Amino acid sequence: MPTVAPNNFFSQRRSITEIKQELLLPFFDVWCCMQVNRIKEQTIQGIFYADLHAESKQDAVPDTNTTLLKSILSRPELNQQAHSFYYSQYKEVLEQVQQQLSGCAYCAELQNPPKSLAAPEIKVLPGELAGAGHASLVFADPFASVLAHKVAKKALLEWRSDLFMLISPDNLTKTMAGKKQPEILARLFAEQLPQVQRFCRLEKDKGKRQQFILEQFECVLQSKGYASLLYKINLPKCEQAAFYLLFASPDLKVYRGLKEYMMAYSVSREDGVPEWAAHKFVQAQFSLFGQEPAFTIVNLIKRLTDKAGQYKYKSVEKIYELDNPGTAYCLANYLAAFEQMQREGLVEFLNASTRQTTKRPTDTSLVKFKS
Repeated sequence: MPTVAPNNFFSQRRSITEIKQELLLPFFDVWCCMQVNRIKEQTIQGIFYADLHAESKQDAVPDTNTTLLKSILSRPELNQQAHSFYYSQYKEVLEQVQQQLSGCAYCAELQNPPKSLAAPEIKVLPGELAGAGHASLVFADPFASVLAHKVAKKALLEWRSDLFMLISPDNLTKTMAGKKQPEILARLFAEQLPQVQRFCRLEKDKGKRQQFILEQFECVLQSKGYASLLYKINLPKCEQAAFYLLFASPDLKVYRGLKEYMMAYSVSREDGVPEWAAHKFVQAQFSLFGQEPAFTIVNLIKRLTDKAGQYKYKSVEKIYELDNPGTAYCLANYLAAFEQMQREGLVEFLNASTRQTTKRPTDTSLVKFKS
């Protein structure tokens, strides 16, 4: 696939395989690097990767199944304790994937060869590794099938996996916008379910339904100790999503790594706050007053001012790390907000080593809030 600039990648409709190649593979390499450090620190025993949407190789598209495994093979510490599992609901695809993995020359160098698994196994084997102290990354659409519901729930509640969820709008609508939801997801959504049902009963616009359902799902994730990022994959000038990418992790470093990587793919508002969408679109306005965005530099300044006692004498980077989960803000937004606060006389910045006052903030500058 020819190299395309991140801000142009979604200028045309992309397949799941292409999206995995563009977004999942680079992130997986970063994720593996983080897990090596955890293995060295002996906080985990190993890792596993579970792909619930395994696909056979497509013409003119690099093979994602085996390419991904290079990130494991290039790290000896990881190779010793790394496992990978592939599942497809289509038997012929699963057989093709197994042939592809078996014919991969460098896959033979892996200490634990990748496995294509049938439905019963994909629910059991990863769980055994998770119970033995393995960190995990799961690629799935949790709304795609009954098995996807079950595995997603296990990954969230039992395995504590990092979740890379590429969600089909159609799957989301069919599963959650009807009168009755699958029992597994109904239990998972719990307190959020009545709100979802009420909203979908009153709102007829598919896009608004989908957005609301995913926002409630984020509430579920956050209640389980996960930080999440929702990214809308839409075509130019088109409001309707082709896919939604919902990433969630119980590890703030992992969450931050994905968020920073995705910055290059998102459009931003005039004040620089990411919209976490591939393209801007004209929103229909049905009332005299348009809805104000929740995340703006003005709102961030108020947020930081309200938390002055919590963040005093912490670095800009540390404040960003603690404060950004659950928001649209990136590190550059915090720097911009603090610069504005400095002009308004609300803060000053100190060099982290000398404790001397500095004129402009950097990532490492300590923030002194003025009373």
